[in-house]
Amino acid sequence: MSPVRLNGSTSGYSELSAPAVAGNNTITLPTGAGSANQFLKNGATAGSLGYSSLVEDSSGRLGIGTTTPDSILDCEFSGENGITVQSTTSSNANITLKAATSTATNWLIQAGASVSNGLRFYDVTAGTERARIDSSGNLLIGVTSSSADCRTHIYKTVASGDVARIQNASGNTGVAYIGFRYGTGSGTETGYISTNGTSTTYNTSSDYRLKENITPLTGAINRVNNLQVRRFNFIANPEEIVDGFIAHEAQAVVPECVTGEKDAVDADGNPVMQGIDQSKLVPLLTAALQEAIAKIETQGASIAALEARLTALEVTP
Repeated sequence: MSPVRLNGSTSGYSELSAPAVAGNNTITLPTGAGSANQFLKNGATAGSLGYSSLVEDSSGRLGIGTTTPDSILDCEFSGENGITVQSTTSSNANITLKAATSTATNWLIQAGASVSNGLRFYDVTAGTERARIDSSGNLLIGVTSSSADCRTHIYKTVASGDVARIQNASGNTGVAYIGFRYGTGSGTETGYISTNGTSTTYNTSSDYRLKENITPLTGAINRVNNLQVRRFNFIANPEEIVDGFIAHEAQAVVPECVTGEKDAVDADGNPVMQGIDQSKLVPLLTAALQEAIAKIETQGASIAALEARLTALEVTP
């Protein structure tokens, strides 16, 4: 079968050829007119052509699922995934968005195998990476890698301003800015940070329904006397002398106020430092103060009784 050739107004032609296979082949054109600049595709049956969902308008904008694209690439869809980009070569990036420059490294966003299976965000002016979601799902801001065992690592080089800021709209008081939960799924709330618009409250779980075996705290004065209050400076800040506790010394009296063990190291021999939550000392200090007040009140009653007896005997104290 000879191909059908359409000659152009100048030299050259367009050719329509049947597939080089045995048997009869029919090419059926769509009966409808379609839309301007709409592409043809294989139809639902063999040998037929239909109009695709791709349209290119007079401005060169490509629409998928829409005949009126409002951007260079406009994809409109319902009930299915929008865009999937997959590379079959491990050295290629799946997606690279660049600024209007020919500089090879002037990216905005880059994702794919060549960026360690992660997602990177760049400063278009400086061409510098500013944030990354790595292959483990860790969020890194201001750093490109992290040796810290954490999900989010934020690093700031400028001395002024906040490292991180959480801001709520005016009037939204009494809501948690940060909530802490433990366990899988929705987890169980163990604390939260809230504000009333003028001050901040750090809340830890304390509802009576979470507790059992509740008894009074006794012998608090003796335990407080065993707390060693020290003055010292931190090695990193030798000029500032402060009051406080040594973690393992306080741990011997109030174990729940300290996290970690004395002289602990990790698998590589690096020190794992202890930490202290001094607010955990408040119950013991309060109980000791109550015991001291009770003793003062008892002594005051004894002194008053003695003065009354002396007065009765008309003896001048």
